[in-house]
Amino acid sequence: MRKLSRSWLIKKTQINPMQNFKLVIEYDGTRFFGWQRQADKPTIQAALESVLSIILNQEIRIHGSGRTDAGGH
Repeated sequence: MRKLSRSWLIKKTQINPMQNFKLVIEYDGTRFFGWQRQADKPTIQAALESVLSIILNQEIRIHGSGRTDAGGH
């Protein structure tokens, strides 16, 4: 499997910024307050959006197809 550099990812997303991806994730939600973004509490959605925005150098918004309540595993 080819390892992609961050610069390649940034260049690739700048060519066509409107791309959709399916992302299947698994996580321990003990320290989070559920999936859905909340203004004053850490959530899985907010954490993923934040880190992906940094990596891809653009604002990222995630739309989940399921949800987890606070403390879910």
